[in-house]
Amino acid sequence: MKILRVKILDDSAVKLLKTMADMNLIAIDEKSDNGFLKVLSHLQHKKESSLLGEASKDVN
Repeated sequence: MKILRVKILDDSAVKLLKTMADMNLIAIDEKSDNGFLKVLSHLQHKKESSLLGEASKDVN
């Protein structure tokens, strides 16, 4: 298996990699301390925070 390490700069690239992983086209090292899963969880948290912000705007 070939291992490629990359620095991801764009959110859409992360989403593409997640989709590829879900389709079993690529494998993700879950043991990495600062790898893909950490970035993905950060993006998920960021998305949830923005949705909460939008919901609170609607209520006010």
